Amino acid sequence: MDDLGDLPRGIVEVHHTLTPFIRQRHDALHVRRVLTAHLNSHVKSEESILAPTHLSLLESTSQVKEESSFACIQHEYLSCVRANLKARNEYANLSTQHDNHGILRVDESRASSDTALSSEPSLLNFLDIEKQRRRHERFRIMQGLVDQLAEKPPSSSDYFNPKKLEVLNDVGSLPPVPPEVLVPAGVYHDAAKTDLKNLVDKLERSVLRAKLLLKKEQKLLEKVRATASTMDSEQDSGRRQQALGLTRNELINWMETELSKAGDSSAELAGQDAGTVENRGKEYIESQLASIGRIYDQYLDVRKLLVAATNDEVTPPNTAIVDEAEDFTGASADANVEEPEDVTRILAYPYLEELVSLSTEQKSIIQQRSYLTSSLTRQLKNASQDLDRLTDESHLLPSYPMPNMIQQKGHLGDPITFEEDISNHTKPSLSSRAKAWVFAAESSSIATKEAVLERLEDGEAALADAHQTLGEFQLLLGQKLPRDAGPRSRPLVQSSQGNMWATLDGDLGVIRTEDLDMD
Repeated sequence: MDDLGDLPRGIVEVHHTLTPFIRQRHDALHVRRVLTAHLNSHVKSEESILAPTHLSLLESTSQVKEESSFACIQHEYLSCVRANLKARNEYANLSTQHDNHGILRVDESRASSDTALSSEPSLLNFLDIEKQRRRHERFRIMQGLVDQLAEKPPSSSDYFNPKKLEVLNDVGSLPPVPPEVLVPAGVYHDAAKTDLKNLVDKLERSVLRAKLLLKKEQKLLEKVRATASTMDSEQDSGRRQQALGLTRNELINWMETELSKAGDSSAELAGQDAGTVENRGKEYIESQLASIGRIYDQYLDVRKLLVAATNDEVTPPNTAIVDEAEDFTGASADANVEEPEDVTRILAYPYLEELVSLSTEQKSIIQQRSYLTSSLTRQLKNASQDLDRLTDESHLLPSYPMPNMIQQKGHLGDPITFEEDISNHTKPSLSSRAKAWVFAAESSSIATKEAVLERLEDGEAALADAHQTLGEFQLLLGQKLPRDAGPRSRPLVQSSQGNMWATLDGDLGVIRTEDLDMD
């Protein structure tokens, strides 16, 4: 199998896949010896006595004694060993008997073949015996080769290298090979036998120790995982608090900007053109920024006063704030009358609670307006997408398109009113698209009705022609229609003249005889 170039690709792949798991017999024996030594090194750490033979490779001449001092597992193992030895002995006896019987049958077949060569059953028996003999010979040769391979020791000390084995890559570091493994097989078999009971007891103790270590490691792993989860939860809570703080600050800034836009300054800024602002230059922008800063400072002062009023700590307002309040209420700037501080406090205090409630309502209205706007926009988008899909799949709209011409109520010379102009420019697109569907449906129903009426007229004309043809057939057959009945409702009435032959006048027989006489 060294030359794999001539083989198919599938066989080559299977060969490469199974190569790490296929070993020769002496390699397998070497591996088993190393594993036995490794097991003994764990079980018998202080002693150097190794098992002289493998537990599963018992000879047929071995004898197993039954003792009552063995444990349940050991007793069961010894019972299985005795059953195995008994089966092997029976197999050996049967094999020898079969070989002897085969030799006798061969001799008898040869003797009978000399007497009756032409007999067909004896020939078939001879062929069967010959096949069995050859098969037995092949098995005997194979068994001899296997025994020879089992007796041969490894060729050198570095023959078995665990680093080159692909099967043991994931096992870990192996212990060094003891010198007892490298001795010839004869010396190995002659070594002292290890006590099986002590070996099993030590193996059970090692397994129990490994289980205890495993439980300790599992508990330690669970503890580490618990600590890691608590640390992660604390980090997540800190991150959530930080995110909530940032969200709160952003929301407060947004509400302040919306409230500032809702004031009088928003009306002045809304009418300005973006192009004119860019053309005025940097000075205009700085002046606007300064005015916005002053307005915002005034807003902060008023807000502080509101907070102080809620805590019953009202202080007399500054002159600038009073002037701003006078501007908001429409008072003249040239008024020279000065009101006392008590009067100002009395006049301003009743409106503070109302201003606080109005600001709260305004915030809620702004939030509700933004929510309604977003929801309506989303619904309009979904509805427009559905209408687009139905328009692409429909057959009515291409067949019956809606005219774009607007029909006016008055004459051509009459002007369009302001209400009609506004209604024509402010209609939503969804209503117009729905009207297109309504127009297409009505047009389709009208076209269908017209087609049905045309078919009915054609049917009535065909029915009248049929009645007329039936009347002509009745007249031809000698039937008369009643005079008082119409052409469609006249029943068939048998005439008193009988049939169509009754109208013929003369004797056909006489005419026939006259013709014969003339001839």
